[in-house]
Amino acid sequence: MEFLKVAFPGASRVVLVNGSPGGHTNTVLTFELSGTYRISLAPPNDFIPPVVEVPLARTSAFSPPVITFNPLPPSAIIP
Repeated sequence: MEFLKVAFPGASRVVLVNGSPGGHTNTVLTFELSGTYRISLAPPNDFIPPVVEVPLARTSAFSPPVITFNPLPPSAIIP
């Protein structure tokens, strides 16, 4: 089993794992298998980076790797 924390300041957002809902930001996510996963957030697309590819192997629930998405300023959001 593998673990990952996806950080996003502010409100909780849905985390997309390989394009499908996989949990929420600011909590520890659980993955059945080791491997490389494409992580993003559900719309609105008001964050950067748009996607992070993260390899997971030998992770710990007590100290999982953390990836961070940051909000874009309102002037940078393209509808």
